[in-house]
Amino acid sequence: MTYWRLSNFWIGIFQWLLFGTNKAPGKILVFRTGSIGDSICAMPAMDALREHFPDSCIHLLTNAGKGRQKLVSIESLIRPGIFDKIINYEGLERKALTRLLADEHYDQVVHLTQYNAPFLRLLRDMIFFRFFIGIRSGFGWQHSRVLFFRKIQEKYLRYADERQRLNGILERNGVVKRRKDQFPFHIENHDRQKVGQVLEQVLYPELPAIGMVVGAKRPQNRWPVSYFNEVVRHFSSTHNIYLFGGPEDQALVKPLIGHPNVYSFCGTLTPVQTGLFMQKCHLILSNDTGPMHIAYAFGAPVVAIFSNRDFPGRWYPPDESQHTVIRAKDIACTVCLSETCGDNICMKKIAPADVIEKIEAYMTVMLKPELP
Repeated sequence: MTYWRLSNFWIGIFQWLLFGTNKAPGKILVFRTGSIGDSICAMPAMDALREHFPDSCIHLLTNAGKGRQKLVSIESLIRPGIFDKIINYEGLERKALTRLLADEHYDQVVHLTQYNAPFLRLLRDMIFFRFFIGIRSGFGWQHSRVLFFRKIQEKYLRYADERQRLNGILERNGVVKRRKDQFPFHIENHDRQKVGQVLEQVLYPELPAIGMVVGAKRPQNRWPVSYFNEVVRHFSSTHNIYLFGGPEDQALVKPLIGHPNVYSFCGTLTPVQTGLFMQKCHLILSNDTGPMHIAYAFGAPVVAIFSNRDFPGRWYPPDESQHTVIRAKDIACTVCLSETCGDNICMKKIAPADVIEKIEAYMTVMLKPELP
């Protein structure tokens, strides 16, 4: 904690030296990178910024989805009007990006920092926006991840989830805190119509429904498919099981499709349509991946299975009674922060019986008949 405070002290000093304040900026540049989960976690902060600066012209600088295979861009997620322009710099040369941004003459930059951004990258971004782009006002830089004493941190610290962290950055800089997170998705009539058409495939729509997300971008975040199969086997005779994911998950879910009342919609729905469909489920069982964030953002109850790759709390669903997080304890290689894993021991340690118990407990409450 001392190192974290010290690093953020210096981040604050550099921000104070390089950037002034502007209470009524006419033109704002918001910087946020990452894939679908990163974008969804930032949506409440983006919505709060628009509400706080209703008359400002606000642009978003991002890099997710354009030219990057299997990533979803925020352009396809967020409601028009939150941003006046979205600049996706993926594949753009540095000189061209610098010229493009400098020509916009922004009054303020809001840096919605990735929590794992290294200290020197934060300083680099400050210098880039101040001296290369010429923006004189800005805030948001925060150093959030300390890489040593990781097991001690895991044992004694509970990190704020990513939505809370970003909201806190805004609040500390005068942007009014929202009472409840808002996720401004771009939903059109054809999205609702598509979900209605898909639901017509279900043979017994009166059965309670459990949605499942079997895939994940990182293999080490995937609970074994054989474990999902045990859960499906337990519930499929009395519940509809809906499988959600991208085209890359179609092969992954094949072992589950042979059970009764199991329907795969992997690769057939957009992220927004997936969220609308998830609203119709009693519960979503998901790995730590983008569709898990879609589920709670659309109001669906979530049982989320987390690996021990990262610090607990960082990417959890909101701390609400309707959501449950399952994460293994006493893992020797915990908080490895690795991009590769040869064993996935932390995910294998989460027994299907424990997950089934959590789902049954929740479904019992959800399906309990109301007293007259």
